[in-house]
Amino acid sequence: MRQLHLAIAIGIMAILFYLGIEAVASVANAANEPAKLERVIDGDTLVVEKGRSVRLLGIDTPEKGQPYSEQATAFLEQAVRGKAIYLEKGGEDRDKYGRLLRYVRADGRLVNLELVRAGLARAYVFQNDSHTIELLALEKQAKQQGNGIWSVKYEHAFCIGISLFRYNARGDDRTNLNDEFVILRNGCDYQMDIASWKVLAGNDAYAFGNVTVGPHQSVVLHTGSGPDNSTDLFWNSTRPLWNNEHDKLIMRDQAGRLMLNYSYDNI
Repeated sequence: MRQLHLAIAIGIMAILFYLGIEAVASVANAANEPAKLERVIDGDTLVVEKGRSVRLLGIDTPEKGQPYSEQATAFLEQAVRGKAIYLEKGGEDRDKYGRLLRYVRADGRLVNLELVRAGLARAYVFQNDSHTIELLALEKQAKQQGNGIWSVKYEHAFCIGISLFRYNARGDDRTNLNDEFVILRNGCDYQMDIASWKVLAGNDAYAFGNVTVGPHQSVVLHTGSGPDNSTDLFWNSTRPLWNNEHDKLIMRDQAGRLMLNYSYDNI
């Protein structure tokens, strides 16, 4: 009888152990959703199957044209292309643009952390999350070592960036000049005074007047004419400024320091 009771007990323990493993596996699978890469947008954004946009959680990489923007994009591309990708949820599910907010694992590596470690992203945390402490520690380490963006010493180097560049206006560019524009966004937590800054398009230059951009706010610079206001500025050019196939936008601050250097090539 004792042997029977022992056998039953062992059997029950085995079943519970098995169910425990299944439960852990189920939780792990729920927390780490497999995904198939479609394309990389920039250093902290990618698109997975069904056209779902994923914003890497807890980090912020340089905007288009800013120092190390291209390196961050290339790093993310290399980290995820052809790899097994898993999406891990944090404290927030989506951002205000509807993008999924996720930690991205590729071949077992947490790409969000690796970007910060390489100095190609800043920690960008709003609340304590499962990886907040790691992100902040790696940012501190990257700063101390002068990695990537932390090697750039001049002030405000990573505030003003390009969030959208419509260099090819809809329809005939010559008759739709104000649909040729660039949106400049202030990614910093403080107001930016960009008076006397210049945007260069080949031999053409636009100098900002008494313009300030609020924290995480944007201003649109149109090629054509119109009355300036707090959100829209006008170059007052009588012809298109940006080549539809390939061109370069340069921005310098009032001291002449390079703040943006963005090239595109659609050939």
